[in-house]
Amino acid sequence: MSHDTPLPVVVLARYLRIFYTLALASSDGEKVNIITSRAVELATSSSSPANQYPTEELEWMATTTFNRAVDAYCTADQALCAKLVQQAVEVAGCLCRVDGGALRDDLVGRAGLLVWET
Repeated sequence: MSHDTPLPVVVLARYLRIFYTLALASSDGEKVNIITSRAVELATSSSSPANQYPTEELEWMATTTFNRAVDAYCTADQALCAKLVQQAVEVAGCLCRVDGGALRDDLVGRAGLLVWET
């Protein structure tokens, strides 16, 4: 593979998982945001069925992001929770072609259970 040849999406997805895990471990919200945005961009831009963003990577990122949103909810960080829920739903939305929106709808339903006391 030459320097001019782009990496296959499956390889990029794996790298994004590693970077995402490191960003979560360091609590770097900006990097988490950048990485989820890049994953969504890659997942929605692939025109070749042979070079699709791996379904399991999108599922992992969506559920991991939502689990972090629940962690933020438990620590009463409403702004972070809302941002992470939005990101999780956006990533899950990329799976609609595969699951008909089931994961996205499940996350939206679960997010509705995160009620803030006023």
